[in-house]
Amino acid sequence: MARDDLHVIVYQILSYLYQQMKEGREVDEKKIDEHAFRIPRSYWTFIMSELHSLGYAKGYSDVPLNGGGHAIEHLERARITFKGVEYLTDDAFMKKVREERE
Repeated sequence: MARDDLHVIVYQILSYLYQQMKEGREVDEKKIDEHAFRIPRSYWTFIMSELHSLGYAKGYSDVPLNGGGHAIEHLERARITFKGVEYLTDDAFMKKVREERE
């Protein structure tokens, strides 16, 4: 999979959030923003919005904008949820990404 594939980015975001939680560390938003993945902001916003709406991540705000877009705010408060951990560890796509990264 390419570095900018949806599942690769989702894996990296959730993995980072999970690791920070396990270590009791704060989230550095620069590690999970669009610049970290070198992708367009609209693509990154879509991913973060989906992670939020699916219940895989929480703590940050997914604010709908006039015209149909979204703004992600308070990213430093992002946290993985129990459901997010299950998705990260049990989903077939996440397993495939993990195997390719090893």
